[in-house]
Formats: sequence, structure tokens, C-alpha cells
Amino acid sequence: MPSGEIKEIRRTGINASPGICIGKAYLVDKGRVEVVEKYTVEKEQIKEEVNRFRAAVTGAKDELRGIIDNAPEDLRQHINILETHVELLKDKMLYGKAIDIIETEQVN
Repeated sequence: MPSGEIKEIRRTGINASPGICIGKAYLVDKGRVEVVEKYTVEKEQIKEEVNRFRAAVTGAKDELRGIIDNAPEDLRQHINILETHVELLKDKMLYGKAIDIIETEQVN
């Protein structure tokens, strides 16, 4: 390929919203990302699973807050991305829907 020529590479993924996105892609090495497998929860363990979910949300918010509070000055301009994640974790509709799925579908 001659220098200066741009090569198009098409990637597919899981969409967060409808439409097409054109731009820079940042590939995540799946080997470093822990993917939680979906499994069935016994009826008598649902309350424990809901509590586990609540604890995970609290832990995630605390961890994000720690990162935000201790971010170096040169990265502070990007803090709004992490603050958005904190707000998503506080969203009552998403939170409630997750608990509803645990209870009605009996899944983790």
C-alpha cells in the first residue's frame, strides 16, 4: 500500500445505541477483561444474589470515586467519563431493572 493511503478496517461489536459509528476504535485485550458467565440462581439464593449485586454496585462506585479523587492533574480533563459511570451506577431504573431480572429470571 502506498504511504499516506488510508486503509479501511471494519469491526463489528455490541452496540450501545442504534446507528453507525465512524471513528477511532480502541481494542480491548479480552484476556485482561473478566467476563462474568451467566448462570441460574436457585430460588432460595435470590436474596443473596440481589445483595451480591448491591455490594458490587457499591464497590464499583467506591472504586471509581477513588480513581476520580486521586487522578493526576494532567488526566483531570477526562474525569467526566468516570463521573458518568458513577451516575449510571446510581440510575434507579437500571439498578431496579437489574434486580428485577435477578428475581424474575433467576440469574446472576
